Amino acid sequence: MAAATEEETLVDTFLSMAQDEAKHKLRFEVEYDDLISSELLAFVQNRVILYTWRRFSYALLVVFFEVMQLVIGPILFAVQHIA
Repeated sequence: MAAATEEETLVDTFLSMAQDEAKHKLRFEVEYDDLISSELLAFVQNRVILYTWRRFSYALLVVFFEVMQLVIGPILFAVQHIA
C-alpha cells in the first residue's frame, strides 16, 4: 500500500503499520513456538519414559521366566524321575 501512494504521510503511516504488524506477528510466532516446543518436549519425554518403562518391564519378565526355568526345571526333572 505504501508503494501505491505518493503522499508522504500515507507512505510513513503504511510503513509504520507494516512494521508494527511484523512486530506483532513475530511475537505471536515466538509465543506459539515456545508453547508448541514445550508441549512437544513434554510429549516426547513422556513417550521416552513410557518406552523405557515398557522395555524395563519386559526385561524383568524375561529374567523372571529364566529364573523360573532354572528353579522349576530341576524340580520337574526330579519329580519325573522319582515317580
